[in-house]
Amino acid sequence: MHCRASIIGIAHDLTMSYSPQNEVDHKSAVDSELVPLPQQLSLLSQYLKNQDWENAKGFATTLSQKFPNHPDPWRALADLYRREGRSWNALGAQKKLLELHPNDAEAHFDLALLYGELGLANEELTAYFQTLLLDPDFDQAYVAIGQKIRGFRFRSSQPILYPILDTLIAAGRYVRPSNVAKAVLSLLSHDPVLERLLAQPADVEGAEQFRVAVRGISRVPLLQTLMKDCAIPDLRFEALFNTMRRVALAHLPELEPSRELLDFLSTLAMHCFTNDYLYPERDDEVALVAELQETISLAIDRSESISLTNLLCLATYRPIHQLLPVSALTALDTVPELRERIFAEPLIERELIPEIPSLGVITDITSIKVRKQYENNPYPRWVRAHVRAKPVSVDAIFNQSALKFRSECSLNLVNPEILIAGCGTGQHAIESAATWCGSKLLAVDISLASLSYAKRKTSELNIENIDFLHADILDLRSLNRDFDIVECVGVLHHMRDPHAGFKVLVDLVKPGGLIKVGLYSEIARSQITRARRKASWLGAEPTDSQIREYRRALLETGGEELETLCEWSDFFNLSEWRDLVFHVQEHQFSLPLIARLLEDLNIKFCGFENPSLIEKFRVFHGDNSNIYDLGAWQTVEKHNQNLFTGMYQFWCQKI
Repeated sequence: MHCRASIIGIAHDLTMSYSPQNEVDHKSAVDSELVPLPQQLSLLSQYLKNQDWENAKGFATTLSQKFPNHPDPWRALADLYRREGRSWNALGAQKKLLELHPNDAEAHFDLALLYGELGLANEELTAYFQTLLLDPDFDQAYVAIGQKIRGFRFRSSQPILYPILDTLIAAGRYVRPSNVAKAVLSLLSHDPVLERLLAQPADVEGAEQFRVAVRGISRVPLLQTLMKDCAIPDLRFEALFNTMRRVALAHLPELEPSRELLDFLSTLAMHCFTNDYLYPERDDEVALVAELQETISLAIDRSESISLTNLLCLATYRPIHQLLPVSALTALDTVPELRERIFAEPLIERELIPEIPSLGVITDITSIKVRKQYENNPYPRWVRAHVRAKPVSVDAIFNQSALKFRSECSLNLVNPEILIAGCGTGQHAIESAATWCGSKLLAVDISLASLSYAKRKTSELNIENIDFLHADILDLRSLNRDFDIVECVGVLHHMRDPHAGFKVLVDLVKPGGLIKVGLYSEIARSQITRARRKASWLGAEPTDSQIREYRRALLETGGEELETLCEWSDFFNLSEWRDLVFHVQEHQFSLPLIARLLEDLNIKFCGFENPSLIEKFRVFHGDNSNIYDLGAWQTVEKHNQNLFTGMYQFWCQKI
């Protein structure tokens, strides 16, 4: 009784007043309980809650020494060391915590964050994956993986990761599939079955070999998910799929319509629709496709049943919604995902066009040419976006960034009005609408086909804070509105006079308002410039057939030029390849030119958005003291010419 009373008394004293300088010996408590008393843990929690970091660290250290097998002190120490910037100490505490709680998903996630701070990319990614193996619903880990595997290349087969990456892509809110496609394909290329097929795609020639290949691919749902959602930026996979498409066409009468075959052809059809039928066709294929189309049309005319296998095979070569009547839709009832994607959705877009308001007739000659290109080829064709489940405040986003804004401005950060100038098919606009809490967006584009695509996706994703408008940027002053934020990425360099377009945007933003701009880098696009010149020399026109032919010639030539172009995801989609090399209007910029442009418009450069760019700047210059100096950035770009391959994307503020 007396001993127990003493322990309780000591615990009470600790709860009332603890000082690292006046520690109490708790040996009796250790010996009898082997765990901290609830009052002790409560006191530690109170220190943390009150942000009394000094006392929290002292008490957590004491508890970790006296109760080394209890996780709470180690969890607290890991957090406290991290706050102090002592990442290695935090890592030691976090590992101790995981020794005690190896199945704690949140602890693995925190371990990943520490590895990231220490620049240990492989370990960081492994910890994120471990988080999801323990808790498949850990949303933050999916988002983190989506960010981290861009540029990552796997070096071994790890099938245990397939379900995680499949969820990452298919969920439709964690990442753009195109951003992680190369990483996922690097993993799949080590799959034993796929590795054999990729090494010898010609081995699928013949009906039986084709069936074996289909069976092998059917056991990798991750590959099929990726095929449905984006272009495949890997020439080995492209060669395999192109060969399998050709073999299926040549051996149609011999192919039994098994579930595996129908699923594969349906997946391949969605893939070809998404990459805008990029793959080249041999003369014998062209003839067989024409014959197949005639067979299907004849069956429709005679009100005969349509072979599903025939229809799916045709859909791997041609946009059947443009070739066949709606009555053919019933033949696709057993493949509803394909029916929705390549038949129903284009019809919805066509019906939406009359609902889109217009600011007036577009009169600028260059704008008319650009509009024609995108009316015929909405760009980009996308399936999933990075749509946040919970939006965050503008203030919070800016506070977490490396951007330098003047705070004394009239911005409405609670309910910001945002203009997306040149929204295309809406992917960026939708992501922005889901990101900015309380925001109201006006998304503008010169292409009605692109706007109808964006409007369909907005409805599909239940985004309610975007209005769409058909207009030329040059005419936007007639809106008689101003905005807190204007975003214009990948647009100004396609105008006849980018300076004039930029001036309109500046006029539309409030004093102190923010503008995000994306402009092509002359240095980063040097290879694209050579490709454009070569296409011009060859007399290649921007028609589908000639674009395919020019690309086929590049594939056959091979060499360094092809290797460089393959680094661009645009190379693997027909419309994107057209936009990259055959655009009707393109300007390129340098950092000194941008500096002069900003000075002329009286707007202040606030920094580049991409954190990886900041890290490369720091490594080159030794610190980040002059990251808002475009001259300093110019020096970095001269030594790393691929630094701004994805455009100069930067923020600026109206003075």
